[in-house]
This record gives sequence, C-alpha cells and structure tokens, in this order.
Amino acid sequence: MSNSNNRTAEDNRAISSTFFKKLKDKNGIYHPFYKAVSEHDDLILCFRGNGTPEKVIIYNNNHIVWELYGDEDKVGISFNHARYCENWRDIRDRLGILGFGIEDKNGNPIEPNRKGSIGMLFCEWPPKNYKDNPDSFVNQSYEIVMDMMKVFFAPKNDIDHDFFTNQDTNRKKNYSEKRWQQKLFNDLKYSNTGLFTYDLEFAQPNGAGDSQTNEPDMMAIRYEEGEPKAIVLIEVKSLYSACDPKGGSNSDIFKHIRGMKEYSESPHMKERITEAHDVLKHYKDMDLYVKEGQKIPQKQQKLKVECALIFTTADLIDIEYEMPSSKSAIHFYLNDCEGDKRIEALVNDKNWSCNVYCIGDFRRNRRHAAKKYSFPEGWK
Repeated sequence: MSNSNNRTAEDNRAISSTFFKKLKDKNGIYHPFYKAVSEHDDLILCFRGNGTPEKVIIYNNNHIVWELYGDEDKVGISFNHARYCENWRDIRDRLGILGFGIEDKNGNPIEPNRKGSIGMLFCEWPPKNYKDNPDSFVNQSYEIVMDMMKVFFAPKNDIDHDFFTNQDTNRKKNYSEKRWQQKLFNDLKYSNTGLFTYDLEFAQPNGAGDSQTNEPDMMAIRYEEGEPKAIVLIEVKSLYSACDPKGGSNSDIFKHIRGMKEYSESPHMKERITEAHDVLKHYKDMDLYVKEGQKIPQKQQKLKVECALIFTTADLIDIEYEMPSSKSAIHFYLNDCEGDKRIEALVNDKNWSCNVYCIGDFRRNRRHAAKKYSFPEGWK
C-alpha cells in the first residue's frame, strides 16, 4: 500500500495510508461517511485504490451513494438515480443548497444531455456551509440519495416515465443481480467455515494483457475452521437472459466461466492475495465487517484459487417460493442447462476448482432431486 496520495494506479484496491487516515481517524475529514456506513446496514463501503484517482465508494444495492476522492477533497454522487422522480429539479436544487455543483459551464442549472444523462454531481469537502457540522451534510445527502434510489429501484411496473428523456418507459431492468450482490456481501461473512466476501465489482487498473479484462462480481476468502484457505472469484447470475447465449446477451454465463478460469490461472492472483490482506486489514482497523479475532490472509500466504457461480431467483422476494421463476438464472441452470453440458464440463475441469450454488428453497421438488445445488458454505 502506497504512503502517498500522488501516485499512479497500482494493482491493489487498498488505499494509501494518507487517504485511510482521512476516513478512519475521528478527526479525519471523511470520517462522517465512515460513521454513516457503521450506522446504516443498507450501505456498503469498498476501497478503490487501484484507480487514478484512488477512491472509496459507498454503495446501496451496488449503486453509488457517495464517491470519496483521495487526490483532492471532494465528494461525488450519481444524479442519474433521479431520472424517475417527477420532482428531480427540486432534488437538484436541494443538493445545490448542500454544496453540490448544479450549474453547467454557462452558469445555468444543469439539465440532462442529449443522451438523457446528468451523471455525477460533485461537492468540495467539507463544503463551506457545513465545515462545523459535516455530519448534518452526510445525513441530509443520505436521505436525498436514498429517496432517489427508492424510486429508482421501485418495481419496474410502477415506473412509467423517464423525466430526463421526457418519455414513457418500460424498463427491462429490475437490477435483481445488484440487489442480490448486496445481500450476499452482507450475509456471506463467515470467518470460521464458509465464504467471507470483501469486495464488489472487481476491476483491474488499465494495463497489459487480456487476462486483466475479467471482472468478477465479488471477491471472497474461503475459511476452514478459522483458517483462510482459498481466494474465491464469484459470479452472480439472477436473470435467465443474463445466462443464455441464445438471447444475445453480452454477459452470458459461459463467457464468464471461461473468463474466471483464465483469470484464476493468471499471475495476477499473487496481487489478489496481497490485496485481500490489505483490504481486510483496512476493515479490521475500522472495526467494519471483520470480526474480533478473525484471521486475515498474510501477504505471501499460499492460498488456493477457486471460483464460484451463484444462481439466484429473479428477485429477492422469489426466495419465498418453492420453485423459481421461469425468468430466473436458477431456471436456466436447473432446467434448460440439462441438455447443454458446457457448464458441467467447465465446472468439473480437474485443473481448477469451481463450485455452483443455487439460492432458493426448492428441494421438495422431485424433478430436480438429482440436480446438484446447495447454499454457499456457512449460509444459514
């Protein structure tokens, strides 16, 4: 981990010591955001030290709530979450009062561009009006962003108009994978036996080689009786269309399996082990996620490299049903994959380790009695 904020991108998502102090220390300028994560279970904090500039991103449903920047003291939010809010201009103005820049280069209130996007809004940190009370800024901006996200993540049938494009819309996305990734990140925290997730949306810095292009949904450490045994690349699939190459998806499951296998065999896994140590050390020092007494991987520790496919229902509420929806990734795996041996052939390749999990309770259905499915290790 570098000791300077003025650095080029490293192949490590841990952040510099200078940036970390701004976040962790009680008098650090970013401490109010760390405090908010500690107080709100719907927020997830992730480190992005392998980019230029280095950042800390705080998520809800794997969408950005705040971005904190290490090279300059500023905060960003994604205002595109307001596109389904009829009062989006009022929301914009409220953010402007807080201190976010809401004017275009001509000094006019910012409006959506030709593509129907506004993008990120930024605020110098701490803002002039809240230097003596930054907690108030964090609390107010949290309420504003979460109100936007509540509408943005509403059931798609409840949303019939995009106010940025001023067009009626029939959204195809319900962001179920993003919701599931948040749930899995929060739930898979097993430091004795099982999976301990520690990162979302992995991506390497720009560099050389095709082996850097794979982007697992999640990263985890697999523990056995309290000992870290393996680093695990996880791919989460919730929708049938995201699995089936016949549907023309750019992210079909076979592409991801091949990508994970190739990446798991690359030299970059040495950096991933060092990174896992540094990131878990960050969390441990912050008393966030890592439990008291939990062992974290050593930088030079020899860990197995494993992969995991997690097939879920099409939405979180479907987990209560005995059988998954026909639109779900589970349906693809349990039904339509039976005549296609590609997943089984790749998963059963003796040259690597890849486990398949299905999240849902349908063990009473005889049709799938012979099909292999289970919950991730440690899942309650």
